[in-house]
Amino acid sequence: ALDVALPVFFPMEGERPVDDCVGLLLGRERYRAELRSEPGTFFVTSGWSLSWRKMLTPELCGTDPALLRRIFSGYQRLLLIVTPAMSETDMRRNTADLAALLGLSVESCSGTLVVLERALRDAAESLARCG
Repeated sequence: ALDVALPVFFPMEGERPVDDCVGLLLGRERYRAELRSEPGTFFVTSGWSLSWRKMLTPELCGTDPALLRRIFSGYQRLLLIVTPAMSETDMRRNTADLAALLGLSVESCSGTLVVLERALRDAAESLARCG
């Protein structure tokens, strides 16, 4: 086994690491507010909008669409988190089949890349000091 010391960097919101990619793009408070407004929310990032077909494969969900609908039965809406990474139009086009298959409404909100950009900048500065 190769023993290599590599630093690990976490995107931070204030003094706490973000919980996941949704928290990264919305921030903790907006994330909670969206969940309070509609607990059955399936959050969709640009990456999810591109990759859902690869992730929800027949191996995972079977070939029967009814099984996929059952897995997602607690959801009411897809919430597209729009950032400069992808336009809302492209995100809607990418997820139209998923929304139709699951019978979910599609809404959108604006996300931000500020926390991600800060994390990348901090990591690059830290690595530059080590190098």
